[in-house]
Parts: sequence; structure tokens; C-alpha cells
Amino acid sequence: MKNIRHTFIYLSLLMLPVIGQAEILLIEDVIETDKLQINIDASLNGYIKARRCPGCPDIRLKVDKNTQAFKHGKSIHLNQATHHNGKFATVIFDPKTKRVKRIKW
Repeated sequence: MKNIRHTFIYLSLLMLPVIGQAEILLIEDVIETDKLQINIDASLNGYIKARRCPGCPDIRLKVDKNTQAFKHGKSIHLNQATHHNGKFATVIFDPKTKRVKRIKW
């Protein structure tokens, strides 16, 4: 029994360097903006401009046909999103590609 306990302790100590090397991967990022600017064409490709805070610079993000739009929890067609220009919105996007996944009003 004592050997099992010692073996468990030694194996636990061996895991410490692995735990210390863990890396946080951001798969989605979020911006809550008070004034969203949306520009899309007929094929639903385009971009949005948003800012994290009033003094922060604008961030330009890509919009495509895979971007989802929601108003009050209900899905709306992306071409209706331009009716909400200048309004408060939450934007969820991929930080690596800068592609918008979801827009929520």
C-alpha cells in the first residue's frame, strides 16, 4: 500500500512541468459596441467596424454568408442587419481570421 501511495505521488510530481506549460487558446473574441457600422453587398460579403470603448480605435472585421445575425434572440437574415447600423450590438468573431461569426442586437 505504501508503494502505491509513493508511486502516485511521484507520478503527480512528474505532471507539474506539463501543467505549467499549458497555453490558453482563444477561439472566439467578443466586442460589445455602442455604434456598429455594417457594410455588406448583395452576396453578403463585407465588413463591420466596431470599437471596444469610446476612446479605442475602430476594429474592422470580415462578414460573409456564414455570419449569423440575431435580434432579441431570434435569427434574422444578414441583409436585414444593415437596418441596425449605428446601434448597440455584441459581435462574436474569430481573433485569428477576424471573421465575424455572430452579431446580436
